[in-house]
Amino acid sequence: MQSPFIQLLQSDQVSPQTRRILEERIALPGYKPGFFTAEEWPLVEAFSEAVLPQTHPFTNAPCAALIDQALTREEGSGWRYAALPPAPIAYRLALQIIREALTQADAPTIAILLNQIQHKQHDTPTFPISLWLEGFKVDVVRYWLAHPDTMVALDYRGFADDRLTPHDALTEIQVIKQAQR
Repeated sequence: MQSPFIQLLQSDQVSPQTRRILEERIALPGYKPGFFTAEEWPLVEAFSEAVLPQTHPFTNAPCAALIDQALTREEGSGWRYAALPPAPIAYRLALQIIREALTQADAPTIAILLNQIQHKQHDTPTFPISLWLEGFKVDVVRYWLAHPDTMVALDYRGFADDRLTPHDALTEIQVIKQAQR
């Protein structure tokens, strides 16, 4: 039997475009990065996990993969700090600084490095990595919230609004849940 979320996702309450996007987000196991290099990828995953640990068993959103997809497709929120270059360049510069910090003899842990960056200890006159980190945190949280696993954990159904009112969608989910009992 399918979960109520999958039943709702496959119902006519969800527009085809929304369904396609959510299904793409579900289908990311074994993801291979398209934007990040093999050297950068573990750093992005580690920083993503440090910013938002995925400890709840139902919220295993692949935030790093979703960020990579957006950068690969040249998609973004359209917003950035004026002191930063466009996102693809900012990510490359930030990861270079991170890689250099982590390869020093007295290299900090990821958590300590994150804290140092947040407190502007690695900012340079040409690249304020602390501002990049703020944007990275926004990206991680945005993709975490947009992932179907998180929607299930939060019992969120707001995406199912194509043909019914939110009240009608809620009623239909309740009927599905009751039928499964």
